[in-house]
Amino acid sequence: MRYKKLKFLEFSLAICFFILFIFGARVADAATLYFSPSSENFTVGNIFTVNVLVNTENATINNIESTVNFPSDLLEVISFSKSGSIFSLWVEEPSFSNGAGTLSFNGGLPTPGFNGTTGKVLSVVFRVKKAGSATVIFSSPAIRANDGYGTNVFRTGAPALLNLVSEEKPLPSPSAPSPSAPSPSAVPGTPKAPVISSSTHPDSTKWYADNNPVFKWDLPSRVSEVTLVMSTRANSPPIISYIPPMSEKILTKVGDGTWYLNARFSNSAGLGPITSFKFNIDTRPPQKFEITSLNQDDLTNPRPELLFESSDELSGLDHYEMKIGDGDWFTIASELAGKPYKLPPQMPGTREISVKAFDRAGNSTSSNTKIVIKPVPIPKPVIKEVILPKTKVEKVVVIKEEVEVVVKEVVVKEVVVKGLVAKEVAIKEGVVVKVVAVRVDVLKLENSNSFGQISEAVKDAKEKLVKTVEVPIGESGNFEAKIDNLEIGTYIVRTYGKDERGAISDAFSDVVLKVAGESVLAQSAKWVYKAILRGFDSLVNFLSKGWFLIALGVVLVSMATLTIKKVVPFITDETRKLRFIASEYKSMKKLRKIDSKTKLELRILQKDIRDELDLLKKIASHRHLHPEEQYLKNKLEKYADLIKNMKE
Repeated sequence: MRYKKLKFLEFSLAICFFILFIFGARVADAATLYFSPSSENFTVGNIFTVNVLVNTENATINNIESTVNFPSDLLEVISFSKSGSIFSLWVEEPSFSNGAGTLSFNGGLPTPGFNGTTGKVLSVVFRVKKAGSATVIFSSPAIRANDGYGTNVFRTGAPALLNLVSEEKPLPSPSAPSPSAPSPSAVPGTPKAPVISSSTHPDSTKWYADNNPVFKWDLPSRVSEVTLVMSTRANSPPIISYIPPMSEKILTKVGDGTWYLNARFSNSAGLGPITSFKFNIDTRPPQKFEITSLNQDDLTNPRPELLFESSDELSGLDHYEMKIGDGDWFTIASELAGKPYKLPPQMPGTREISVKAFDRAGNSTSSNTKIVIKPVPIPKPVIKEVILPKTKVEKVVVIKEEVEVVVKEVVVKEVVVKGLVAKEVAIKEGVVVKVVAVRVDVLKLENSNSFGQISEAVKDAKEKLVKTVEVPIGESGNFEAKIDNLEIGTYIVRTYGKDERGAISDAFSDVVLKVAGESVLAQSAKWVYKAILRGFDSLVNFLSKGWFLIALGVVLVSMATLTIKKVVPFITDETRKLRFIASEYKSMKKLRKIDSKTKLELRILQKDIRDELDLLKKIASHRHLHPEEQYLKNKLEKYADLIKNMKE
């Protein structure tokens, strides 16, 4: 019995040692969070980057969660970047609050996890607000092992100790020494401080993408040496000497960041004061980003929302630019990024959306996506009437069966299209929207034939949008659209329904309108013909009035003399005949004018009908005519016979 107890005790101890070995080994793997740089001096106004790093100390991890605390009165976060991070999955996207002085993150990665000493979690870009000692620390951190248990292997978090100092200003140029009291700011006789300018980086408060800056200064007389140094601090003592002295310096391939060119002159009396010229360089574009299309549950929405946001570690984001389809680029303020951005109203169809993010140095990163706007199922408007109120009736031909209007005038003053449209439409089950307006597009057909039937001219012509109007609908769905000042050409007046959201239907109704002019030769011939008629009319009028005066004189003479009794009746009779001939001529001229105009219109109409019949015959030679086409053919043949009989 005692032997069995000893065996059980040995077995229990072995199990305990095994458990301690396993869990003890797991606990021994302890990881550390730290910052880089962990200590540094920065000047007020400087922008600098701090990397959040992890040393797993032989542990394999798959998740880190923490909050970074910083003094909000001394520092502010400009942006952060996940570029180069060991994490590809983010349980909680990094976010920061400059008011609270915090930045939080929760990132992870799949198996096999990460094991290393300098694993980058993310980068944070700070700006120095004022001088002081800033301590950046980790709060509530957790580093979880890739062991299937999510064991927290966090051991310690090393803070960053930053010394923030006031910005040092370039020393001013000393005043000219007084004969009685030399200036205390410079040794008498030494040269003044250089006045530096730059054609490539003129403004010290701005950022530039050019990393080859050019600097110039004027060389006073008796300066024997120029000393320069480029550094990250103002008033750093220049150590690079140039003899003979030069008045220009070109730097090449300067790294990104804020820099100072420190310079001073020297002569036989000694060294002059230092001038520091500040310049900022940023050659890296903003971070890549994606555009997310929201409102996917309703593709009929004419103003879909997009979500996009980039970041820039150094100079910071300045603005965005967007282009929709073939439209122009327009600017979007950087503050609007990261929030749903509502597009301007769009017509149905597919649009290519391009967005560019610009930093303060002018570098840019672009992203593209496509959106689909589906048409709202509004039935096409019904055209009831087409009116041309300021055009003479005899100059208008309306073919109602085809809703076509031919206007034989150079300029149409006004066209009125009246119709009816549905007042409500269901876009999906249980969702009904109101139809509030009718959109009217006026399309001009390019290179269309100005003679012949309109339907033939419309076939292959290209359409160009010349104007758009929008009219409200009445209580019963009726509408009235007015279009004015249409010059010579063929037009399509296209009407669509529009709902309360601004969505446009794809069903539309067309009114085809042709404004027909005359050729230059025809206008010239008509002008000559009218000029001849005016001249002949003047001659007839003159003669008519002259014979009447002669007859009146003869009557007076006969009455005075009472001797020419036979002459007076003769003259009176002849005068009456002449006046009758003149009036008959005027009447015949009017009849000829009306008759010639009617015949011209009949000839044009007869040619149009003949062309349409030829077209229908060609169609009939390839296939059977549709009932509507056969009906049109019978009508046209009837009209052709009628016109032929009228001419005979």
